[in-house]
Parts: sequence; structure tokens; C-alpha cells
Amino acid sequence: MASEVASIQDTASDGAAEQFLSGGGETGTLIRAYDWSSTPLGPPASWPNSLKTAVSLMLGAGQPVYIAWGPGCISLYNDGYLSIVGTKHPGIGKPFEQLWAEIWDQFRPIVEKTLAGHAQYFVDMPIALAGRKGVPVGYFTFSYTPLRDDDGTIAGFYCAATETTERVLAEERLRQAEVQLRQQVDQLNALYDSAPIGLGFFDRNYRYLRVNEELALINGDPPGSAGPCPDGGAHHRPHLRQRRIRPQLGGKRRNAAAAGHPSPLADRVLPGQGSERLGRSGRCMGDRDFRTQSG
Repeated sequence: MASEVASIQDTASDGAAEQFLSGGGETGTLIRAYDWSSTPLGPPASWPNSLKTAVSLMLGAGQPVYIAWGPGCISLYNDGYLSIVGTKHPGIGKPFEQLWAEIWDQFRPIVEKTLAGHAQYFVDMPIALAGRKGVPVGYFTFSYTPLRDDDGTIAGFYCAATETTERVLAEERLRQAEVQLRQQVDQLNALYDSAPIGLGFFDRNYRYLRVNEELALINGDPPGSAGPCPDGGAHHRPHLRQRRIRPQLGGKRRNAAAAGHPSPLADRVLPGQGSERLGRSGRCMGDRDFRTQSG
């Protein structure tokens, strides 16, 4: 009779173990089939309720989750973590130091601090993981949260992770492209400002937006006045209408200019303090002797 009761209890325990280990896809199957009695954790039926709950949450999570528990920090993880483990899978049941040997020196202080009761959180941390072909360094946002056994003693930790490698690398490529663009703009501005003929840009109200050094000299501005004009040039350089330069626009040309589209301006040289030739799309071109340049 006693043996029958024990058998029934064992069966009930096995059923309970299967219940909290249910689901989880590939890794769930591996965890259920693993010989845990060969590890410090012992058979799943003997696991603390806190570990059972954590493992159940891990197997049901859509996010990559890793659990380390007991002496040696024995590894458990879910299907979401497979891409992080890479070719080192299956690593279930292995000590942390063995599974993550390539980063142990980097992570040992983090693990020790977590097991001392201090939760950890990192954003876009670069980690050189082995077993990930073509990804020598990955970037991860993750947390390490202490896990306590049923008597309140910290016995492991729970890691929820998100890989951010693609976003981090895309942002870095964007930053590099922006730096290259700024360098190219600076080079173009330097060429523009040092041109041997007077060059200027103006808006549809014929106010200067930018002039180079040569045109600044033509306008009678002091040396070093080349560059963008503050406030559209209204308070810095003569208004083109005041310089008696009136582009001959009519009909479709005026409409195109008002819409911001390139439109040729008729060549027009008028007497004044310094005459200029209006080129296309709001460009003024001429030398300091007031000789117009072809556009």
C-alpha cells in the first residue's frame, strides 16, 4: 500500500514538473529531456517554486530570455535566445562560465554584482560573442535581475535581452554619411568662396543669400565678408533692386521663379556702383572690373 501511495505521489510530481515546463518550442523540448539530476539543480520536481515560476515565464516569453541558477550559474534559455547563443547551441545545462567563455572576463563583474543583489541594465552594449558567423560584435540592450529561492536567498538571475545590432550599425552608417556630406559641403563652400569671379545667390525678392569674397569686394564690403548673409542679406548687403539690376522676367519665367524652379534670367548690364550680370536661377556673376562672366 505504501509503495502504491509513493508511486502515485511520484506520478503527480512528474505531472507538475511537466506542467511548468510545458511549451517553449525547441528549447522547451530540450529542457524537459535534459538530465538535470547530473547538475547542481537536480531533477525539475525538486526545484524551488521561484525557479519553476521563472522558467515557466521564460518558456512563455516572446523576448529572448536567459536564466542562470545555482552553483556555477547553470544555463537555461528560450527559443528567442537561440540567435544569441548561435552555434554554441545546445548550451542548456552548462555553467555560465563555460557557455560564455569568450566574454567571461567582461561579464564576471556584472554577474557577481547581480548575485550580490544589484540589478543591472545596459543599453546597446557591444559584445563579441563566439558562434555567430558574420557578426563579430553584436549590440544588446539587456537586464540582469537577481532571482531568489524559496527562502529568500539569491540563487541566480533572469536576463531579458534585445539585440540592437542592426539599428546601431545603421545609425553609425548614417552618422558617417552625415560627416562625409558636411565635409563635401565645406569643400564646395571653400571653392565657391575662393572663386576668381564674383558669385552670389539671392532669393525671389532679389536679396542676397550668400556671396563669395570677390563679389563682396565688388559690393564694397570689407574683407572677410564672404559667406552666408544674415537675415537674407536684407541688412547686410545692397538689395539687388537698389543696385538697379532688374531681371527681365515675364509670364512663364516669372511663374517658374516664384515656384522655385530654375528659370533663365535675361542678361542685363546696367550702370551703377558696380554692374553685374544675372545668370540662371538667381546667380550673380562678374569680376571686380565689372566684366560679366558667361553662365
